[in-house]
Amino acid sequence: FIDGADTLKRAGNQPVSFAGIDFIQEINLQRADYGAEFGGAGAAFVSVETKSGSSAFHGSAFGFFRSQVTNANTYFNNLAGIHIGGQKYADFGFGLGGPVWIPHKTDREHTKTFFFLGIQFLREENSVQQTITNQPTAQQRVGNFGVPVCTTYTSGTCTATTTSISSINSTAQEYLKDIVDGVPFPNSPTDPQGLIWQAPGFNNENQALIRIDRS
Repeated sequence: FIDGADTLKRAGNQPVSFAGIDFIQEINLQRADYGAEFGGAGAAFVSVETKSGSSAFHGSAFGFFRSQVTNANTYFNNLAGIHIGGQKYADFGFGLGGPVWIPHKTDREHTKTFFFLGIQFLREENSVQQTITNQPTAQQRVGNFGVPVCTTYTSGTCTATTTSISSINSTAQEYLKDIVDGVPFPNSPTDPQGLIWQAPGFNNENQALIRIDRS
């Protein structure tokens, strides 16, 4: 519950709304003998009350930052000359609360309406390191192989082999240029055709909380 509103999605019992931690005034755990306003499940409830404004203006700003710049790389990444993947987390925002009044029409000191505004930004990057094998080397991409490869098939049987191919089909050349050459060269220290790379993922979220109180 957030400010008395049920935010639990019954399919899976997962909350669909979270108040930013800097916007929370009070948390109350209801374990048993709840009031009539709580219900719908037999387990405990968490009741969250957000901050509200007052007759004076109050504001705050917050920020939490984390980056791979302050993290150490792994031994095997250093051995392969691979930089550490992006690991960034930035959670920042501000909150502002105060009275609501009309200048020259109402009295600020005796107003009965108050507001609270909270804005939160989340910027996250998380890279997952992957290793892919059987990637063509620089020599293989120009037709030089360290082992015999089949160049002619007859009735399902290889009848000719070679370790170097000088004549490459035009369609194959376009494929090598547009697809294969776009993939980095293998860089694994233990696998001549192994490619170690970082797959980045991003998560950007914005949250706005507006609360109006009338006493």
